[in-house]
Amino acid sequence: MTTALRSLTLLALWVLLLVPATQAQKWRNTDGDAKVNRSMFRMLDEWPDPNQYRSASGMPGPQYWQQQADYVIRTELDTLHHRVTGSERVTYHNNSPDELPFLWVQLDQNVNSIEHSRTYATKGALPEQVSPQYLQFVGLDDFDGGENITRVQIVGAGGRLVDADYRINGTIMKINLPTPLKSGERVQFEVDWNYNVPDDGRGAKERVKDGWLYEIAQWFPRMSVYDDVNGWQTDQFLGRGEFYLNFGNYDVSITVP
Repeated sequence: MTTALRSLTLLALWVLLLVPATQAQKWRNTDGDAKVNRSMFRMLDEWPDPNQYRSASGMPGPQYWQQQADYVIRTELDTLHHRVTGSERVTYHNNSPDELPFLWVQLDQNVNSIEHSRTYATKGALPEQVSPQYLQFVGLDDFDGGENITRVQIVGAGGRLVDADYRINGTIMKINLPTPLKSGERVQFEVDWNYNVPDDGRGAKERVKDGWLYEIAQWFPRMSVYDDVNGWQTDQFLGRGEFYLNFGNYDVSITVP
């Protein structure tokens, strides 16, 4: 074998050895960035450090805790106006070692609110020329189906109700407490609300042969999670995905036709 042929053979073998190594870097779900591993099989690189609340394996530690939220809910479905109306009393147990000056509540139905919805605010404009069939499908007007909060009150000493200081930001509501909620204590508050049932999407209504079918979902104000990893979970609900919630007890009465 000549020197030139031997050199070409060694070069070909070297290239072949490089191919598997190069292919190994082609991760799935890279979103066009080959330097970032977004594969569903990637290692958990953001797992919280072990502490007294949870071990390195993710299992509960010796001082593990979870918050608890108990609900007493009274609600009604109005099939004439396609509206859900409700009132609830929430008992929130602070099992964390932290003092909480405020609470966060999820208002998932605000994804359909003209006033509060970020989905509506970021929605693009319609094309200049569209067919009548397209307009019939998408609709021209945004449906106002957000959570109409009519009352938020803290249950004080002796059961006295005190108007709460609260702010609504998109699909979440912040309730400032009169006094911080200490570790091991609980607080009660009440909320009245109503909303119009949408025609499509999650928790909608549908016209069927013998009337209306209501597929109600995510219909009541519910406590956001406070944990030892992220603190308060205050991500906005954009119409997709789910949230993990607190354990608790539910006493629910639903009035329907």
